[in-house]
Amino acid sequence: MNEKPRAIGFAVSGIKHYENDVYKNNPHSFGILSVTGGWCGCRCAHCDGSLLKCMPDADTAPKFISHIDKAAKAGSSGVLVSGGSAPDGSVPLLPLIEGIAYAKKKGLKVVVHTGLVGLETAHALRAANVDQVLIDVIGSKNTICNIYGIDRTPEDFHQSIRFCKKAGLEIVPHIVIGLDFGRILGEYHAIDMVGM
Repeated sequence: MNEKPRAIGFAVSGIKHYENDVYKNNPHSFGILSVTGGWCGCRCAHCDGSLLKCMPDADTAPKFISHIDKAAKAGSSGVLVSGGSAPDGSVPLLPLIEGIAYAKKKGLKVVVHTGLVGLETAHALRAANVDQVLIDVIGSKNTICNIYGIDRTPEDFHQSIRFCKKAGLEIVPHIVIGLDFGRILGEYHAIDMVGM
């Protein structure tokens, strides 16, 4: 059987500067925004909110739209929308869905790191015409409790994938190898979950 090889794409954040003999990133080529500013309800062992310190605060519609206007003016090709997690593992995206749609109207590629997603949020993101959703996929209840500190299960993460698929969103799953302090606990199950 001669199957066409599948390509793997890699993305490099503009938060940190990278430069070597084969690659150099530009901090303005792809922006990043936090819909929660520096707030995170989880403060989990994975990052303890430290990643939010590098993200511009876009926790209100005026701030969000202002950042989008600046990104478009600077020639950015797109924006990653992220933020801190609520104690249930979700990122509060619905209050800023109009800003997300505005970014698309400005011609930017929009990628959203969602956290756990309900069907309402999945449909709202689809209506906003986002290009991709990034979903963490964790296959171990122990890791969810030990690292994220939330009372959720692998099935909750699997359900988020199903909701996004049902809404017609393009999903980019994130499986962090060794998330539970370097131990491999649920990664193989997470791969199975991604395959549905």
